[in-house]
Amino acid sequence: MNRFLFFVAGILVFTACSKFSKLQKSGDLDAKLKGAIAYYENKEFYKAGTLLDEILPLVRGRAEAEKATFYLAYTHYKQKEYVMGAYYFKEFYITYARSEYTEEAVFMHGKSLYNDSPQYNLDQTNTEAAVKYLQEYANKYPYGRYLEEATKLLDELSAKMKLKNYDNAKLYAKTHNYKSAVVAIKSFLETYPDSEFSEEMLYIRFDSQYLLSKHSIESKKLERYYEAIEFYHNFVDKYPSSKYLTLIESKYEDCRLRIEELYYLRFDHRYHLAKNTTDDKKIEIQRYYEAIEFYHNFVDKCPNSKYMKEAKVMYEECRQKLKELTFKSPDTP
Repeated sequence: MNRFLFFVAGILVFTACSKFSKLQKSGDLDAKLKGAIAYYENKEFYKAGTLLDEILPLVRGRAEAEKATFYLAYTHYKQKEYVMGAYYFKEFYITYARSEYTEEAVFMHGKSLYNDSPQYNLDQTNTEAAVKYLQEYANKYPYGRYLEEATKLLDELSAKMKLKNYDNAKLYAKTHNYKSAVVAIKSFLETYPDSEFSEEMLYIRFDSQYLLSKHSIESKKLERYYEAIEFYHNFVDKYPSSKYLTLIESKYEDCRLRIEELYYLRFDHRYHLAKNTTDDKKIEIQRYYEAIEFYHNFVDKCPNSKYMKEAKVMYEECRQKLKELTFKSPDTP
């Protein structure tokens, strides 16, 4: 009995293959199209797609081409060939903008790309494309049949992109690429202002800016420390009871002390530059004036600095030296 059933099944398979093979070789386009649709409706998508792919170039310009293109797109989609499916769905709605299937094709174009979107830790180019085209569907059909599903897919893709951007920002910080971390976090916070990762992102932004300042060349340190302090205040204002507060306070205090030190060193540098200028009295006078200006800048910015006492000594020396120099050079402005 089992042998008989196996024999019958073999005959049926052979007959089916023979029928498909005959259709492939046939020059009758109508028969091929009819066979392709029959295979499609029977969920034999490979055979349907093979036939449609063969006849589509030959039926362009005919009424049958519309349905053939639409079905061909679905044969690829059903076989999980999402990139090819997306290609034919897009070709369909561009070519047949007034078709009854246009809305569905626009949606399926985006959905095909959604299905081709990889895990969040991989390249998200296809995810970005899926977001773009699903959003285009939602904009074009605000009351469309597939709007609810499109919205759900967009939410999923947005969550994936958020996780990807979150991981990227953390990776920049972890690999000591602090400048890129700060830029990535700024973009993240602008895109996802109310994210569940916002507190951590704000902490990492401050920490990255602090470390960037610390490892910067001297000419960029002051500005970058000020930015770190601004990030500190942003963080504390938003999360006054944060679990990161103890980690952030000591670094904030270090930023403050570094800024004081930088202002003092700028004055100190100008003071010694003036002191070591002896060959040209006019230049020497100018440099003492500059040193005094830097002193006042230091006092304005850091009135309670630990360097104030020694700075004042140098300042008085600058004033005394200027009196001597200007007395000897009355014509000097």
